Amino acid sequence: MKVRRVFDVVGPSGVVPNGINWNFIETFWNHDFYVNHNLINDFNKKYKQIGVYDCNLNLPEDYIKNYHINDLNYDKNENLISNQINEQFFYTIHPFGNLNVCNGSETNYHQNRHAFDFISKRAKEYSNAKNFWILFDYSSEGDIRNHIFEYIHAACERNNINPSKVIVITASENTSDIYKQYLKNNPQDNLLYTAFYPWSLLAKAKDTYNILIEKKKIQFNQFENENSLIEDDELDGLTNRESHALCLNRRLAPHRIVIISWLLENNLFDKTKTSFDLSLQHNHDEIGLNLTSRNEEMGGPYLSNQDKINEILSGFRKMKKLGKNVVDTEDIEGVWGFAFEDSENYKSTYFSIVTESLFYEPGAYLSEKIWKPIQHLHPFVLVGKPNMLKFLHNLGFKTFSEFWDESYDTIEDNTIRIDKICSVLSNLLNKSKQEWDELNTKLKPILLHNRKLLLSYQESRISNTYIQNLLKLIEDEPNKENYYLLSE
Repeated sequence: MKVRRVFDVVGPSGVVPNGINWNFIETFWNHDFYVNHNLINDFNKKYKQIGVYDCNLNLPEDYIKNYHINDLNYDKNENLISNQINEQFFYTIHPFGNLNVCNGSETNYHQNRHAFDFISKRAKEYSNAKNFWILFDYSSEGDIRNHIFEYIHAACERNNINPSKVIVITASENTSDIYKQYLKNNPQDNLLYTAFYPWSLLAKAKDTYNILIEKKKIQFNQFENENSLIEDDELDGLTNRESHALCLNRRLAPHRIVIISWLLENNLFDKTKTSFDLSLQHNHDEIGLNLTSRNEEMGGPYLSNQDKINEILSGFRKMKKLGKNVVDTEDIEGVWGFAFEDSENYKSTYFSIVTESLFYEPGAYLSEKIWKPIQHLHPFVLVGKPNMLKFLHNLGFKTFSEFWDESYDTIEDNTIRIDKICSVLSNLLNKSKQEWDELNTKLKPILLHNRKLLLSYQESRISNTYIQNLLKLIEDEPNKENYYLLSE
């Protein structure tokens, strides 16, 4: 079973991503329209960011079949593409990185225009057919807000596209909930289809298999590195470790600054291996953290009360004095979540503080960051959205409520949840190394179970499930639930 993807243009090196702004394509010509990181880097020297990417749906190529739109015939009498009632065709658009570039809400090379504004006339016409769909795939990321749906609906109206022929896929578990929040104030006659697909699960499972089983050098984004993971039989010998916890940070979103500042203020930072670089602020407008502000889209203020604000501000001043802390590499920005695995970071620490991509934002999203400790046989405390441990449990993974308090996962209020997480971290960081050595013996069955389960998520299993569920999705009415494309 394969997904039939449709493209307006096929270049010398293969298909050209749908939704490109054709007013700014000289860089594409120079690279024969082959969109890889060389093209993207050249493009970004002239413009802020490329808008659309390879449209592969984050599935292996073996599960994709490509069509040039000229290969298809639209029978208006039957309202079918190529007279194939049992075949579905998907015109795919894949935002690259910053969704706001693709939807035209940032003023840059897209000229405030949505990727849908560059869909061909023929694709717009074909979208009327029963078996032709526009698939907006943001399954690489989960940071979505109400305005994604505002811009899609507006682009559909401008281009005479029925929203009920559009499928929006993200990596956020609550994609449908966020859409419904938009609909409360913006009712629509025709609804979009929504679904979520945590692509990072497949990617890190494949990463783990290639490193642990195949012993391969892993190539990602044109980097090739030696990678290593803790072997099963090494676990018992890893006692009296150098530090208590590992906390790896790249882009410094607010919740990461709060955690690092808290560690510094409470004299716990030196019990961790924590990487950060203040020059990699997620948003430079927040370099001082306006901790008393209230942002309704983010669910309220960052912190709970003035005492907590004072504590974190004091820690943040210490963080600013440090400026940067290196765990294993000076080039923190050059490290990716894939193919940069070093077992020494995990062998020398007892547990991971996983500062996920999102905390205050609306999207309920697990990135590759949560799979890293699992692949390294590391227990973890998750600094992320509520109910993400519950999501892991639904997948069959086990966590650590038998050994420490994981009730933070059920707390919806961001300020209370981060306070609770800090309390848990204080307890774990103040255990002796002997206590941790004894605890690790008890944790070992969970750690081995989790990595075995991660390895089971291989390409054939995930791809077949994804495709079957995608076809089931469009058999029903749009946007009925938070539809999970990996539900078995």
